[in-house]
Amino acid sequence: MNIQRKQPFLFQNVDPLLQLSDVENVLRNSRVFYSIPSRPTLIQYCEDGTFESLKLRGQYFVYESSLLSFINSLQRQAA
Repeated sequence: MNIQRKQPFLFQNVDPLLQLSDVENVLRNSRVFYSIPSRPTLIQYCEDGTFESLKLRGQYFVYESSLLSFINSLQRQAA
């Protein structure tokens, strides 16, 4: 049985932002990396445009769609 959550109309097209700790968890669970990139490397990915991100109050947030695209591209390279 496939159950889909209904989101309120205003939030249907919102791309969630993830903290770098969440990015680390997603990468750890994706099994793309033998060891996940360090925090300074993730910050570099934010600064060089590898991730679409925002810097708010000195903290980086990565768009979920950007992270998923990054993981998919790595998986295609590995295949």
